[in-house]
Amino acid sequence: MGSANALVKEAKRLFHGRGQKQNFNIDSFPPYLVIDSFVDLDELEKKKIVDENSDCEGIFYRNRKKREAFTALVGEVPTKHFLVENNLKFEISFQGNQNIGFFMDMRPGRELIQKLSKGKMVLNLFAYTCSFSVAAKAGGAKKVTNVDMKKSFLKTGEKNHQLNELSGNVQYLSYEIMKSLSGLKKKGPWDLIIIDPPSQQKSFNLEKDYPKLLGRAASWLSPGGQILACLNSPFHGSEFLIENCPDLEVKEILYGAFEEEELESGLKMVLFERLKN
Repeated sequence: MGSANALVKEAKRLFHGRGQKQNFNIDSFPPYLVIDSFVDLDELEKKKIVDENSDCEGIFYRNRKKREAFTALVGEVPTKHFLVENNLKFEISFQGNQNIGFFMDMRPGRELIQKLSKGKMVLNLFAYTCSFSVAAKAGGAKKVTNVDMKKSFLKTGEKNHQLNELSGNVQYLSYEIMKSLSGLKKKGPWDLIIIDPPSQQKSFNLEKDYPKLLGRAASWLSPGGQILACLNSPFHGSEFLIENCPDLEVKEILYGAFEEEELESGLKMVLFERLKN
């Protein structure tokens, strides 16, 4: 698994369990190490990880399946922390039992968005804490509009833009997306749309709502405009996205940043493009 080097500022996944038929991940957020488990990890395994990473100021563990909060195996759990990815900063939290505020496996998607965004009008749907938006602004986006139902997520997203001095021409809309389709259309056309919905949420049914959203979003694009559609469900492959977006051309299919036992069971991202003619 290797040890976390506190001198390396970039966040890094040291161990991706799903690719090794294991039920836990180990992430380095220097100077801290985080063990995110979906089973009760036995004390010997915890001790082994601690011993292998004795240079860390803090090592934190939680059982996600039990919805536990992080506990400290070494040091103290901080209220707030920051991670770095490709020289961009993001605020994360180890408090409570929710996600830390950042999805490590989305790195290839963020890197692609940064490359595609120069001079473009970008719509970021299900923006969460706006990491895609930060990447878009870092890539030179003309304007980015972030849409998410939860204001608290957007507030963190606003902080992420401020951390990177990328706050200009960024909009934050607290909308329930499937009830706001007409309004979002009026704010277009868009050169680049990012769709990264949760796999499970009361306000968004993946099988019913995603096809509808893809169809609508395709009509919001400017000529030559693109959609990056993301899907993190073990029950649906990239074909689910492709079949439900027949009016656009598939330009690229990407997968998550970490090795999976079955590629299509993990994170999928499909880049679509509207033809100019």
